[in-house]
Amino acid sequence: MQGGDKVTKVGFVAGTIARDKVLAFERLLFRVTRGNVLLRQTDVGKIKDPSTGEDMEKVVFCVFFAGDRAHNKIQKVRTLQTFAQKQR
Repeated sequence: MQGGDKVTKVGFVAGTIARDKVLAFERLLFRVTRGNVLLRQTDVGKIKDPSTGEDMEKVVFCVFFAGDRAHNKIQKVRTLQTFAQKQR
């Protein structure tokens, strides 16, 4: 092997999101990463929100990606989604 071989970091980000925000989250991830992610999600049903005490429909997601640049973009999208949920 030559010394110029590139090593790509593979990783994942997981969390929960409100069910009504899943489609927007999926589209935003696709756009910012140009489709270079694998998103898996499953419904977990109603969960009590600790900050408000109300029941919310939630989805668990796991985003698989390759590279540091994709990781940074996914973290920004996740932060935006978290901020948007707190504004409700």
